[in-house]
Amino acid sequence: MFKRILVIMLVFSLVAFKLSDEFLIKNELDYSGVIFNEEFKTEDDYLNVLLIKGDKDFVCHNKNDFKKQDFLIEKDLSFLKVGNTVPVIINESKEDLENFLDSLSCKKHILFTQFDFVEHDFFNEYVVNNIKDMDKLKVDCPLCLYGVYYFSEKCGKDKYEFSDSNLYFKSQGRSLNDNKKFLFVGDMMFDRGVNLLMKNNDDYNYPFLKINDYLTKVDTLVSNLEGPIVSNMTFISTHSMSFNFDKRMAKVLKDNNFQVLSLANNHTSNRGYSGLLETRKFLKENNLDYVGEPDGCSLDDIIIKDDIIFYAVNKTFVFNCSDDEIVSNIEKLSKDKFLIMLVHWGDEYVHNASLSQTELAHKMIDAGADLIIGGHAHVIQNIEKYENKLIFYSLGNFIFDQYFSKETQQGLMVGLEFKNGKEVYTLFLTEEEKAQPFFVKDSAELFRWLASISSDDLKTEIEKGEIIIYPQD
Repeated sequence: MFKRILVIMLVFSLVAFKLSDEFLIKNELDYSGVIFNEEFKTEDDYLNVLLIKGDKDFVCHNKNDFKKQDFLIEKDLSFLKVGNTVPVIINESKEDLENFLDSLSCKKHILFTQFDFVEHDFFNEYVVNNIKDMDKLKVDCPLCLYGVYYFSEKCGKDKYEFSDSNLYFKSQGRSLNDNKKFLFVGDMMFDRGVNLLMKNNDDYNYPFLKINDYLTKVDTLVSNLEGPIVSNMTFISTHSMSFNFDKRMAKVLKDNNFQVLSLANNHTSNRGYSGLLETRKFLKENNLDYVGEPDGCSLDDIIIKDDIIFYAVNKTFVFNCSDDEIVSNIEKLSKDKFLIMLVHWGDEYVHNASLSQTELAHKMIDAGADLIIGGHAHVIQNIEKYENKLIFYSLGNFIFDQYFSKETQQGLMVGLEFKNGKEVYTLFLTEEEKAQPFFVKDSAELFRWLASISSDDLKTEIEKGEIIIYPQD
């Protein structure tokens, strides 16, 4: 028997309303209503509008003169088979909206909303999961979205699911809160030219201004911190190969939602052991987890978050961490948890992993690693599937000042979700402009190139920007 659905939320345009109409007819719902965000232009401004289907004499909340807009309402809802729809203006008051929704009947009304989300479903789901925290919602009508959440919770319909075309709350079902979103980005460096840009713009958040909305839409954000954070930063030159970052960067990283930072690279020790200690201190003060060390590969600095283990190693120093030592450490870790290896390795500025990288990657997976995320090459490298596990040999640069080639200003972001036993990897391509990463708009050609240098059995998925790893028996 079909379970009555209380609230349906629709994203984007009239196509969504067609889908909602089909949904209502298919499931024979006997009541309906609308929370609808649209720009009904008045002579003075644009209004966010709430439309409710219910009693004919229902009183509008902050009702305005909608006679001039009647034709717009009729047009936009012409194929939605509901009647007695009442338009309601949503003002800026969250409390007023709650009071209004408290007056609605859970048995007589169903609500719809239309609004603009962020661009990709990977981030959309996180917005819905955090719907109650309205201040963090990046949609064109956060109060419309909050109203749906509030009314659903009031009526005891607080479980929700996500699909490509609509979102709906229902009384039973698995909550998306069971799904954690991980996002991996490439190497980050905040010295030299990046430091000058931050100072010239008087903003240490400058590198993240074009990408922040997306970074804050995940549960765990992971990167490689390519240098130490120190109390007395020393600027040498824009060509120096010795890095150090201003102490304010720790808070900036926290504010941009970073949770896990690898210190296992060839630059974290650029200010010596005292610089490494300061880095750990500033990260701890800002509740940022760090993993790994520039020298050595002990298990002292691993991170365990729920059922995930992060283990980071630096293979750029010749005598640092033998393959056998790394494999032995992996074998000591719990096989009941998902092990993510963060590895700094390989040759710079080449797009294909070396034989030694491939051999080590296979050894790590054979020993128990579930996912390998690599860095150091400063360019994107091939993706390999081995024993049903993924190896991202290099994500390239995320924030750097290597403006001498297009390839060193490109990066790969990898989103990871666990869904019904599957590992779902979503791929995003970024470019930098003056140390500010942003999403590549026309990414098809770059995905085709990445597919061409990667495992044959991944080519189709890489071109589509999504790789799914299914559990094996």
